[in-house]
Amino acid sequence: MASVLDSLSLAIQEKNAQIRLDDLPIVKGDENQLYQLFLNLLSNALKFSPEGEQVTIAVNHRLVERSMLPSTYKIMSPASIFHEITVVDQGIGFDEKYADRIFLVFQRLHTKDTFPGTGIGLAICQQVIENHGGYITASSKVNQGSTFTVYLPEA
Repeated sequence: MASVLDSLSLAIQEKNAQIRLDDLPIVKGDENQLYQLFLNLLSNALKFSPEGEQVTIAVNHRLVERSMLPSTYKIMSPASIFHEITVVDQGIGFDEKYADRIFLVFQRLHTKDTFPGTGIGLAICQQVIENHGGYITASSKVNQGSTFTVYLPEA
């Protein structure tokens, strides 16, 4: 996470953003992929924040038992305990009817003129999570922010 925050330091400064971090665990996995995962999640939280407003992004952590996860989550890992890491912002949000679509390649909810980007960031997040036997989900309300929740197996 320190490397991610260092990479985003200019954007954080430009947005005058506050990043609030829980004590985060050491997660077993590919360091480069996990870096890309959190870089995409935090850079999206910064990018989709309203102009001229205080930007606060919280990264929270807790351990959850597999039995606490909805049965609809398709988790490939046999782990019984998962790290639940959430990235919470107060950005522009999105209509939740698009919650599944946002993780598909080149699926954008806004034009490139409104918000720059390739439309592959969240698809990369999805792939990283799948590579690590976890799950990612999103919840949001238009103009009230978004929460991206990542489940990664405990080592």
